[in-house]
Amino acid sequence: MAQQILLVTKPFGPPWRDSSKNLARDLATHGKRYRYRVLAPKGSPIPDGPIEVERIYRDVGAYEPALTQNVRVAMRLAGPSHGENAYHFFFAPNPRTAQAARAALALHVKKRPTIHTVCSLPVSGVSLSDSAFADVTIALSAHGQTLLAQSGVRGVVRMDPCVPLPRRPEPTDKDTARRALQLKSGPVVLFAGDLEMGRGAPTFVAALPRIARAIPEATYVLACRAKTPHSRMAEEELKALVRGCGLMDRTRFMGETDRMAELLLASDIQVLPARSLEKKMDYPLVLLEGFARMLPAVVGDAATLVEMAAMPQPGCISAPSDNPDAVAAQVVALLQDDARRLEMGRAARVLSETRFNPDRFCEANEGLYDELLRRR
Repeated sequence: MAQQILLVTKPFGPPWRDSSKNLARDLATHGKRYRYRVLAPKGSPIPDGPIEVERIYRDVGAYEPALTQNVRVAMRLAGPSHGENAYHFFFAPNPRTAQAARAALALHVKKRPTIHTVCSLPVSGVSLSDSAFADVTIALSAHGQTLLAQSGVRGVVRMDPCVPLPRRPEPTDKDTARRALQLKSGPVVLFAGDLEMGRGAPTFVAALPRIARAIPEATYVLACRAKTPHSRMAEEELKALVRGCGLMDRTRFMGETDRMAELLLASDIQVLPARSLEKKMDYPLVLLEGFARMLPAVVGDAATLVEMAAMPQPGCISAPSDNPDAVAAQVVALLQDDARRLEMGRAARVLSETRFNPDRFCEANEGLYDELLRRR
């Protein structure tokens, strides 16, 4: 019988909008040589794959895990084994969570290998060394790997993340998606970043008048999830800025949407001019989902975004995050050059197929499990 890995995430199940759950889902559904056990809410649908389910949560919960959810996980880890051969954690570094994991796992007589995938880098001031607890820590970018190693974290390895790979878009898909979303004619510019963190949203809105002067027929869409109690206030402030520059009739605030796949197909370019990627995957999930749909991007100068723009045949270009003029200039240049935009979209798709596909991600993780379990 295949050996089993316990995947420890936020409550496992839809909506699939969080890298900590999505990466675990893609690993479990593409498993080749291992079985996977997940911790899910009651009644939550589970995707097909070599997956066994423990329903320890009452519901899917909010963006930030509640104390009761963390307690349930700690109790599960401290309790008897259900046959798992290793524990694989998916969450952002956090000293308190790391301490709880260490304490729970220490109660086991038989030690099993532990792996921690760092799904996003922490805010400034969080100690990476105090957040380390696993035998192996997986960084999802070169920048993340360097930060972890320089902080004294041992056993750091680098691994590219993944997103599901849909079929290659057809030329008619864009028009179909636009009709379904009732978007106006003309180029569609998408911002799907955070409302508060990273300062990307204010830079994007500040760039709109500059883009509009060159391309007055453009439509702008902001599809942003509210992650904190202050998100709604941040959205109202952005709307006031858009009204102030007279572009509210060309701008659509969609909030959190379950139609992101359609929106990515409907867009001509994605813009994420973030200065930092607090609470986002090193290579943001929505950028990779756009790449898979041949959607190029203009990104900011956060370290991992610059890293993405420096990849061979990249699907994105970088601009200074604190310079709306520079961001607008890159957006306008791409929108006015159909051949270059199409070339970047094709390159983005190739990256999805060669670097960010779930089969490759699964192979890398299962190779790591092989190595760790041989050491026992």
